[in-house]
Parts: sequence; C-alpha cells; structure tokens
Amino acid sequence: MKSLFRVLIGLVLVSLALSACNLPTRQTPTPAVNVPATQMAQTVEALLAEQARLTQQAQVPPTQPPAPTLAQPTLPPPPTAVPPTAVPPTPVPPTATVIPCDRAGFVSDVTVPDGTMFAPGASFVKTWRLKNTGSCSWTTSYKLVFDSGNAMEGPASAALPRNVNPGETIDLSVTLKAPATNNTYQGFWKLENATGQRFGVGDAGNSFWVKIVVGVTHGFHKLGIGTEVRRDKAMAGKASNKRRALARFFRPEERH
Repeated sequence: MKSLFRVLIGLVLVSLALSACNLPTRQTPTPAVNVPATQMAQTVEALLAEQARLTQQAQVPPTQPPAPTLAQPTLPPPPTAVPPTAVPPTPVPPTATVIPCDRAGFVSDVTVPDGTMFAPGASFVKTWRLKNTGSCSWTTSYKLVFDSGNAMEGPASAALPRNVNPGETIDLSVTLKAPATNNTYQGFWKLENATGQRFGVGDAGNSFWVKIVVGVTHGFHKLGIGTEVRRDKAMAGKASNKRRALARFFRPEERH
C-alpha cells in the first residue's frame, strides 16, 4: 500500500514540474493554468486522506471471528434406581448338640426322702432312681460310689446290677446305718465308669445324696422302712386303762 502511495506522489510531482516548464516566463498566469494545479492539490489531498484511512485500518487489528460455541454434550438421564431384591437369609443349620458319653439324670428318691428321721444306729436302705442321659451304655463294670460327706457305714462302691442303655432308668440301692448321735447327716454319691472316671447328674456332674435326721421326737415317728412305733410302753398302758374304764361305764352290772 505504501509503494502505491509513493508512485502516486511521484506522478503528481512530475506533472507539476511539467506544468511549470510550459508556463511563459514573463506572462501573468491565467486562470486556466491554475486549474490543473488545483486539481492536483485536490488529488494529493485525496491521496493523503486515503493514505491516512489505510494507515488507520492497518493499525486496527482484524476482527477475530467469534469463537464457535461448543455444543454441550447431552447427557443421558440417570438410570432409575431399582431397589435391590431382598434375598432371604440362608438358613443356618442348627449346631448339633454334643452329648457326653457318661451323664446321669436324677429321677426320684424311691426310699428315704430328705429329712427322714431315724433312731440312732437304725439300719435302712436308700434307693435312687437315675436315668442314663449320656450317649454311652452303662455296663455292669460301672459302679455306684461314695463321694463325700457321711458314709453312714455304707460300702465304698457297689456294681450296677445290669446294663443301662441311653434313655433307660435304673434303681440303685445301698444299705446304710444311722449314726449314734442325734443330728442331721448327709452323704454324697456318684457313678464311676469302667475306667475309674466319676460322673454325676446334669451337665455339671453333681453328686446325688441321702439326707437323714437322727433322733427321737414326741409321739409317733417314722422309721426309714415305714414302720410306726409308739414313743414308749407307758402310752400303750394308759390307753388300755381308758378302754377298760369306758367299758365298765356302759356295763352297769360291773359298777357295783
């Protein structure tokens, strides 16, 4: 653009020089001669204005085209939450209960319940009814054994009279003797297997026992075998006398 402007300026200057050379030296210039100069000046002014406009345009940075608008990607709608399907819990099989080999259960006192009174030195038979609640059979190698307390002159052990399978019951008896002194006495017993291992009733293997009272009370008292005796012979004599007196009262002939 600047090269073109220089060319135009050069042409204007050359035209002015040629016009000046053709003018007569001593003649007064006519209005016709001034016309080309005026036009040249206007042309130069126009060229200068055009040059200024072009310069201003060159200084102004070109307008950048607007940045393309990036289209936001369309996101798919979030998936609908589906509630989880309830899964039934897996049933846990019950833990198998381990039954010990040797275990007994107390059923009842067949004879001599707790607190039975005996005279000093009286003999009696104590019988327990037990149940085999273990998983092993009791053979005749098993024993009833004294464990602690007062033995009441009973045996240290007594073999079982027969085999007892799991779930069966058996009556076990020992002959005992009441001590000579009035008091309350208790003896504890257990079972013993063929290897000499002792066990009792329940999971804890507790002992079973016999508990008696030694002494004499007023009136009647029961012995361990269930026999009733009178306190003394004097009571029997008094009753006999009363019966005879009543008989005489109802028989007038005997009053005189």
